[in-house]
Amino acid sequence: MESQRRTRKGDSLLIRILEDQHSKEAMNYFENLILERFSGLERSKVLQIGWASKEFEENLLIKIGQSSNLIVLEPSSYLIDNMRLEIGSKGEGKVFFKSDFDFEHFPFDNDVFGSVVSVLFWEKSPNRIKTLLEIQRVLVPSGIAILTTFLKNSMREFFDLYSEVLVQFDLNQLVQLLQQVRSMLLSKEEYQKLLYDCYFSMVKVTVKEFKMFFSNSIELFNSPFIQSTWLPVWETIGGRESERIFWHIRQTIDKYFSNRKIPLTINGGLIIGIK
Repeated sequence: MESQRRTRKGDSLLIRILEDQHSKEAMNYFENLILERFSGLERSKVLQIGWASKEFEENLLIKIGQSSNLIVLEPSSYLIDNMRLEIGSKGEGKVFFKSDFDFEHFPFDNDVFGSVVSVLFWEKSPNRIKTLLEIQRVLVPSGIAILTTFLKNSMREFFDLYSEVLVQFDLNQLVQLLQQVRSMLLSKEEYQKLLYDCYFSMVKVTVKEFKMFFSNSIELFNSPFIQSTWLPVWETIGGRESERIFWHIRQTIDKYFSNRKIPLTINGGLIIGIK
């Protein structure tokens, strides 16, 4: 019964994400980074980790061509059903889904896929090093991984406000925790080293910055995009103090920006690794 409630709650957020303009904006941005660089190996399988939009899947299938198949790892049965519905007949005999998988142990043999792509979802792994090692393992020699990520200094405006509020209330231990969390967002150079350490033979990481705009603090905190990506991170920092901290952050935001849009910077990273 409890698992059913969690599933319904999760599906409710997923429905809101699919309908949310900020989520569409962010996904579209990261999806285009991948599509601009994707060039699949002829007659090879492609592995996709996590869901993506209808437009992304349609363009990816065109780039894959008739001689290749797409296998999608996605834990949500709701999203799988949604993707099947959106792809329709275009995916018949070409697109296959797996919902039962482990980020650290993919259900495939070595040297299976010509390409592996993921729009942010791979970073939900509890251990990104093990996931990168799995991606490297299932790629054929000279196969390519194309991944997107949030890089260092993403959401810096919010993190700075967060820090100001913590200092204001003498929550110095949380200031240190905030800095630790910020350091988990890796730089371009750190990702390059990470992939080389995971035995990729060639690595390239590019950075593209874009801004998201919110009308006020209510829209910001109620955004399904924020709730599914950044809010859990911010709550980890605040812990039991989160509600009080967020209340003061909202007050600060609305006072400072008044009738202006709230800009939040995203440092989008495109990671390319060749086995």
